[in-house]
Amino acid sequence: MDLLPPSLRNRRVHEEFVVRHGLPVPAFEQQSNTDIRFVQIDFFKKCVDIYDRKVSDSTFYKALNKVTFFPWVRKNLRKTDNVINLGCGTGKQMLMLAQEGIPSLGIDISEEMLLCAYKKIKALGFGELVDFIIADALNPPLKNESFKACVLCSTLHHLPDPQGTLANIAKKLRVGGLVYISDPHKSPLRFIFDLMMRVWRLYDEEGNKNPLISRRQMAEWLSKAGLKGCIRISTYLPPHLMYLLSTQTNTVILKVSDYVFNQIPVIKNLGGVIITEAVKVG
Repeated sequence: MDLLPPSLRNRRVHEEFVVRHGLPVPAFEQQSNTDIRFVQIDFFKKCVDIYDRKVSDSTFYKALNKVTFFPWVRKNLRKTDNVINLGCGTGKQMLMLAQEGIPSLGIDISEEMLLCAYKKIKALGFGELVDFIIADALNPPLKNESFKACVLCSTLHHLPDPQGTLANIAKKLRVGGLVYISDPHKSPLRFIFDLMMRVWRLYDEEGNKNPLISRRQMAEWLSKAGLKGCIRISTYLPPHLMYLLSTQTNTVILKVSDYVFNQIPVIKNLGGVIITEAVKVG
């Protein structure tokens, strides 16, 4: 289902469609080629398969999901819950939810990403547990107070207004609803990762102008959205190293290193991924 607002549609393609089928021509807003959302639509149209292989299916990200996201799912969600996966991409988290029997709705701005996600999940026999909407994550076209949980994995750093997105998604959750977030952390050691990416570029992506998120920033966003959460840091070793190892090995490394380094003052703030588990308060 395509629910992108007119301002984000390809005007020429959409006008041809509505004229061909005798539908009303919508009033298009002025489009800006500098809007990161247009850049992302174009970017993922060209390289979905490459991005899926290098990111979603990498041994590092598979291990990260097993260590951080999967325990949250098993602890908090049931088969009767309905979950929004905002910025679902090629569906890695949706597949993990489906494997637990939990239905989810995937929302992404990229039709190509959603098609890739649907094909993968359907091929594994979980098609009945997933639905997809092409829509703008900034303000999802969903009924307020209608969902149990929302998952945003590597999503906020792509969006032009992360704070506004959290405020809008909180409205879609019932009181007591849950939010899970993972994104790049504004670590003092981030420059090491950036230098390594110049030597060996693991993947390409299109983030917003300020893609790194600090604890203080995340706490402020949660508070303004009416969410109360627990924030922690993960991933203290370079992902480049873990791209060379198996998922099983990386899972052990992440579990041990996250546990050890999170016990050490100062050091615990140096990891590369910020994880947030929050609840909507009344």
